[in-house]
Amino acid sequence: MPLLRTKLRSRQRGLRRWSAIALAKIASDADAVPALIEILEDDELADIWNVACDSIAVIGPAAGASRNHLMALAACPIDEVQAAAKLAIEAIDRPSN
Repeated sequence: MPLLRTKLRSRQRGLRRWSAIALAKIASDADAVPALIEILEDDELADIWNVACDSIAVIGPAAGASRNHLMALAACPIDEVQAAAKLAIEAIDRPSN
């Protein structure tokens, strides 16, 4: 995991994005949240918004900084993005144990 975490600071956007997705899905690592938000803010990456939302859902309450972006995507006309955003919001709002 330390190697993936270092990739979050890469100058290569693609490497940052996929490292964030991997960290979130494998380790529920909240350090990935800023890079995941970067994905949600980029209209050119609409094809992976649902993947970013799924990754945020895995992180759960620690990904609270992404909530406003998820709320916007909950109204997205792309059904799978909309559903993934709603699930991520539920995961963020779920009380942590």
